[in-house]
Amino acid sequence: MENPKPTIIFTINSMLLLCGIVTAFSGLTIMLHYHMGHPDTISSTDIFWGFCYSDWSWLHKASALVVILLLAYHILLHWKWYKNVLHKKLLSKNRQVLLLSIIFIIAFLTGFIPWLLQFSHATAITRRLILEIHDKTGIVLIIFLVLHVRKRFKWFKNTYVKMRSRHESY
Repeated sequence: MENPKPTIIFTINSMLLLCGIVTAFSGLTIMLHYHMGHPDTISSTDIFWGFCYSDWSWLHKASALVVILLLAYHILLHWKWYKNVLHKKLLSKNRQVLLLSIIFIIAFLTGFIPWLLQFSHATAITRRLILEIHDKTGIVLIIFLVLHVRKRFKWFKNTYVKMRSRHESY
């Protein structure tokens, strides 16, 4: 894939960051407000910050879907990097990003599979067990994402400044 303009990369990364924050916040809200302390039922009428459970769930699923699409493009942009790391055995040097990738895949699968299971004959216990794994993986994922973004904050700042100065010179 040809390298896109820095503006496109910045836009994709910024949208990933924004949608990731929405996904993380809605997921934590669902987990802490609706799941914890409610082992058998979730009140569909319980309103939290103006949203009911189904609104939070929809927001979480929609923002996660956008994250997945943006992340697919993000990985495609960095595919050469992934190949180099794997082929040249640079795993220990890039452990944090590789762990982030693996944790994301686990969080994605443990969030997506229960969604599919609700259309099958799977038991509620099976779905809840997988969602528990999703919840815990999600917490670890948030920590790794914060570290990932923190490590790249200077890039965000510098790219923004360059884009702004180019725009102002027109």
